[in-house]
Amino acid sequence: MDTLTHTCMGVGLVAFGTIDPSIQSTSLPFIITAITASQIPDIDTVLKLTGNANYITHHRGFTHSLPMQLIWPILITALIYLIFKDINILHYYLFAQLGVSLHIFVDIFNAYGTQALRPFSNQWIQLAVINTIDYFILFMHGIGFILWYFIGHGFIIFTIIYIILILYYISRFYYQYTIKKYIHHFIDSETIEQYFIAPTMRYKVWRIAIRTSEYDYVGRAHGLTINFYDKFKRKEPFNFEKYPEIKHDKNVRAFIHFSPFYRYEWDHARNELRFIDLRYLEKGHYPFVAIVKYDDQFNIPSSYTGWVFSEDKLQQKVPIQN
Repeated sequence: MDTLTHTCMGVGLVAFGTIDPSIQSTSLPFIITAITASQIPDIDTVLKLTGNANYITHHRGFTHSLPMQLIWPILITALIYLIFKDINILHYYLFAQLGVSLHIFVDIFNAYGTQALRPFSNQWIQLAVINTIDYFILFMHGIGFILWYFIGHGFIIFTIIYIILILYYISRFYYQYTIKKYIHHFIDSETIEQYFIAPTMRYKVWRIAIRTSEYDYVGRAHGLTINFYDKFKRKEPFNFEKYPEIKHDKNVRAFIHFSPFYRYEWDHARNELRFIDLRYLEKGHYPFVAIVKYDDQFNIPSSYTGWVFSEDKLQQKVPIQN
């Protein structure tokens, strides 16, 4: 989820702390603990400073792993104790653990996902039923904060808020399931090899990408009205063994690591190879790509991967040297 949503959940954690008589939930130490716990797994955002390839490869990886789910709360509690001393260490630790676990848990439900099972598995867990920014989740937290401010009883209010949000999540799973089932009216289910059905910021609008044995389909669902905007003939998988320079390029490796649903296009006139993520069609443009420039000896003077929302801006990015 986005930073604002995680912050809201951290404040919600403060509200839950009001039921614990051994801590002052609205005290500065506990507020810092709750907010920090709700944010700390995303500390790997600093990797943006080292380039898109590094960020894409590692974001929501190690910092969201099983060992770090246990280590972050210990570090947060120890730091708070060193600064403030007079705290209930066990209870602070338990709330910090709840905050960290909640952060990692809710990240699983969007299309980006996490590697929450590391080190046992590096597989991305991506349930793709909640958009990274979900207005309803933010709205319900806002309502909760207002009610808590005016009438108190933060624990009761946020218990009700989170019950409503659980029902909301269930409704999103059902919506996704219904769309997936309805797709079979358009495409023979026996030919389908892979689905991608993910929400947008609008409740009834979902992104769709379908891979069949012969074609890739890209479209959107508006309610149960499904429109396919692109249909691509399937190609043979890219032969990375034939092109070791491309195989070892850091931007291509980052793209392949992140995107399970892509196609590739050669443009020999421009000495360009492009990998295109089919999951994020936006206004006729595929914004998440990896692009490789090569010379006549097939050296790679420049490459790029990331989100670019126009062709002109993408071409400006490519000259950046590896």
